[in-house]
Amino acid sequence: MFWGAYRRAAPRSDITFLLAPAAYDAEAGRHWQMPGVGTLFAKSRAKAYSQEAQRPFDCVVHFEIIFRGNTMAIMPNASIHLDAAIPADSEGQEQARLTDEARFADQNYSRHAHNLLLNQIMFRKYADPHHDWDWRQYGAKLLGSVKGCRVLDYGCGQGEEATYLAKMGAQVTAIDISPVGIGLTKARAKLNGVGDRVSAMLMRCDPTEFPSESFDVIHGFGILHHIGLQIGLVEIKRLLRPGGRGLFFEHMGNSKTIERLRPKEKDYTKGERPVTWKEVQEIRPEFSKFLARPFHIASRLRKRVQLLNRPVVKRVDHAILSALPFMRHFASGMVIYLEK
Repeated sequence: MFWGAYRRAAPRSDITFLLAPAAYDAEAGRHWQMPGVGTLFAKSRAKAYSQEAQRPFDCVVHFEIIFRGNTMAIMPNASIHLDAAIPADSEGQEQARLTDEARFADQNYSRHAHNLLLNQIMFRKYADPHHDWDWRQYGAKLLGSVKGCRVLDYGCGQGEEATYLAKMGAQVTAIDISPVGIGLTKARAKLNGVGDRVSAMLMRCDPTEFPSESFDVIHGFGILHHIGLQIGLVEIKRLLRPGGRGLFFEHMGNSKTIERLRPKEKDYTKGERPVTWKEVQEIRPEFSKFLARPFHIASRLRKRVQLLNRPVVKRVDHAILSALPFMRHFASGMVIYLEK
């Protein structure tokens, strides 16, 4: 058992992090022993105070306890989860939000439980990408090979992408808060011959329970606008190894007028908040490489009008967004590629 105290400014300027002196042992939090490394990873709850909100927050802090011979150093990880903080007086509301998200996902995924076969068209977009006008292919071209990589499918849904990545040679860990989704992910991987390369587990993304620098690649489809862009990317930065890569496909909503067209009552949960171009640019300096590209103007209405889901429409959207960058204000999709 040992004691430590630490105080620092959080990434958000209105929040001050204060960790009172606390014992860190087997009872203090979740610990991982890394064989032969001499570093103990610990996760513990702590407190933060928001000057803007004028109230305390609960937060999660990751520590690296480094052993050097007979000496020991306690190093708070750079990616402290202050922006993942929950108001101390609203833990019940947070739990209700997670329950609502899981229930919504379970109901949605259950409708597709009969179809677990590999989607060959979608798989080829990942495995053999060619066209930049298709956002999946564009993202896959940026990501490159994942053969031999430890990949985290961050918010894996029904496990389609986890299966694609495993078929491409990755060792995939898939997490989601939906029990139905995790069950389908395991079944899909097994049916398509990669059950030994996909490990699916029930876990929230904000934050996860993994040690720092656990993954070479992190992939996410439509997860960041559920948990919050900054919250998600702070956790992703923590989880990536140096030089690690991340690829995310997200819903973007810069125009409040256009966002009112979204059928929220049917296809979306109450807690979703589309990412904006502005907040994406604000977090760009956190990574050594960060690319963001908008997609879908007319094709954003493809769920309402099937004709707008055709390749020719997506090609036109791509041409417009390439020639007229200001039109991204009206786009509904974004591909984010980053490197730590």
